[in-house]
Amino acid sequence: MVVGGTAITVVLVVLFNLISDLTGGIRFTMIEEETAVRRRKIKSTDDIYDEVKNPPT
Repeated sequence: MVVGGTAITVVLVVLFNLISDLTGGIRFTMIEEETAVRRRKIKSTDDIYDEVKNPPT
């Protein structure tokens, strides 16, 4: 079973590599985007001077 499984794996890997060479393979591109800081609306009861002294972390 081990020898048969190894032989099948080798054949599948060779086929995969041949197909990838012919078709160009699969290309994966990851784009990293910066996240914007969400601003909240100021209410009339908010103390904006207190927020300037103690900004959120």
